[in-house]
Amino acid sequence: MTINDILSRLTGVKGGHGQWTAKCPAHDDRRQSLSVSVGEGGRVLLHCHAGCSTEDICAALGLTVKDLFDAEAEVRPKGRAQIVATYPYHHDMQKLRYSDKSFRWRRPDGKGGWIWNRQGIPNALFQAGELDGVVAIAEGERDVLTLHRLGWNAACGEHGAGPDKWKPEYSQQLRGLTVVVFMDNDNIGKAYAQETAAALHGVAASVRLLDLSRVWADMPEHADISDMVSKYGDEKACELVARLIDMTPEWEPPPPEEDPFLSCFKTLDTFEEEEATWLVPGWIPEGQITLMAADGGIGKTTLWCNLIAAISSGRCCILPRPSPPSRKRQTARPPKG
Repeated sequence: MTINDILSRLTGVKGGHGQWTAKCPAHDDRRQSLSVSVGEGGRVLLHCHAGCSTEDICAALGLTVKDLFDAEAEVRPKGRAQIVATYPYHHDMQKLRYSDKSFRWRRPDGKGGWIWNRQGIPNALFQAGELDGVVAIAEGERDVLTLHRLGWNAACGEHGAGPDKWKPEYSQQLRGLTVVVFMDNDNIGKAYAQETAAALHGVAASVRLLDLSRVWADMPEHADISDMVSKYGDEKACELVARLIDMTPEWEPPPPEEDPFLSCFKTLDTFEEEEATWLVPGWIPEGQITLMAADGGIGKTTLWCNLIAAISSGRCCILPRPSPPSRKRQTARPPKG
């Protein structure tokens, strides 16, 4: 089945450009916990952030895991979709972009042909220029090439935007460098840029997260740096980016969210010390909790009845009034010798 076949069976679908979110059919989902994307060979990738397995998701859709593989993708190089871009990666890997906006990987087989997968190949950034000095991070290869044409050292991850798409290996390639991250103007792109900045914080020398909508009024949804260059031209786009960098502080992680339960508690030093007021002097303070414990049959109930009667009538109860602490008289001793 194709990605469109899968999406048509889901509810609450949002996104596009190869990345979607939807309500997971395998549990009572109220906030689109399911991530949907297209992987190698055209297979549909499903990931529920609430923990549902792929098998359970497929069963809820009336499908099997085998249905996630697009049979048409295997013949696509010779079919109706045409290769529109080839992006060279490490280890002689090539990422192909097709006219239907799908992607596929291949590498030489050493016999004049191709191996159509990337199994066993480690993750690494797609880069244009050197990973040195200041490096611009974009969402995809097209934007990387656009930024490099404008004079940047630029890079991106291998699999576009989405949860957990930024790999630890990418951060290590950028260790000690100054990084600016360009975010696409959509929810998935913004979340991915935040995830990228968080992963690079403390690894790169500094990180800035660039929101192009701050200098591009009425920036369309899903637009990116390549769209800005198309609209304004190279020179004007460079001026806008330079202005944006000047007005953007270094990225810092947001403060942790306060636990609403723990926020009910306060430390003792937040309370001012006050003289106690008493219901029963020396025994039961007013407005506080008093615990009385004893073995059965001692007379706890009798005592409480006496206390209640005394308090309600204003009489003294059977509890004695505590006497002030005594101070022993010190007798002076003559010095020795």
